[in-house]
Amino acid sequence: MCKIKLQNLILYCILFVACNICRGALTTVESYTDSNGFYRYTAEKGDEPFLLGGGTNLCFQVQSFNVVSINDPPGWQSTEDLSGIISWNFTNENVTTIDAPIQFSFQSHNTDFVYYTEYPLGIIFGDIYNTNGTLYSPNSGPETNNFFTSVNISGYEQFGYVGPVIPEPMLFWIFLLLALKIKVWENCFSRFVLI
Repeated sequence: MCKIKLQNLILYCILFVACNICRGALTTVESYTDSNGFYRYTAEKGDEPFLLGGGTNLCFQVQSFNVVSINDPPGWQSTEDLSGIISWNFTNENVTTIDAPIQFSFQSHNTDFVYYTEYPLGIIFGDIYNTNGTLYSPNSGPETNNFFTSVNISGYEQFGYVGPVIPEPMLFWIFLLLALKIKVWENCFSRFVLI
């Protein structure tokens, strides 16, 4: 009896690990840089049967630094906050989904780039739709024409991406403390005259 429980436990552990390794994605995001400060992100449907979409709640975000210009895809509007996060928000009240590729891009003064895999991650969020692979057909009647089957839940996905190198704020404090230490050192020893 105890042997069967141990075998079940091992089986559950293997299934848990396999499910986490093999899980699908609602979206895939491909990132690109030309090494001259131009960064482009292409979002498209992943391998899940569900679609990520929404109206004005559909949003795509990446961390940036020293931005010169932002390019918005049709129907999207970008904003940049003080911390350098660029958010592209879908502006249409009508629902759209990310099934065909959508490109977001910006130009930065910073040409040094890095692939972010842990922090900061890009985020795309909205509603998750079960469409059974298609929209309702136009023959379904006026109440269902071009509407999605159902909104299941709101959700998001995180992704790694290529982005500009964000300077460490710690360097500023190190230089500031070093400058203060030098100033204090000069003030302390300026009273003494060497003979």
